[in-house]
Amino acid sequence: MQRFVILHHVLPLEAEQATHWDLMLETDDVLRTWSLDNEPTLAEANTGEAIADHRKQYLIYQGPISNNRGHVTQIDRGEYQILEESPVKMIVKLSGTKFVGELELAIR
Repeated sequence: MQRFVILHHVLPLEAEQATHWDLMLETDDVLRTWSLDNEPTLAEANTGEAIADHRKQYLIYQGPISNNRGHVTQIDRGEYQILEESPVKMIVKLSGTKFVGELELAIR
């Protein structure tokens, strides 16, 4: 299985984007990343949008982001398996320290 991480990304007050959560899934060389509007849950579908791939460094990183882009705190990490994926929906089986089960993502 490949690794995942969920980060809480707190942005500066003057930022155009709101504070959000990042779901990052390890692929060969990068982390595929989705920005989630709300704290993720396994109980119901989560809404998010795909954003630029990130460096694998974020699998273990917590702290400030360069260029005054805020601060990230790790919420969970572990291994994952994609069960279903389409342009509008993804179901990922997570085996983390906090999340164990299926996370459904409605993709905007």
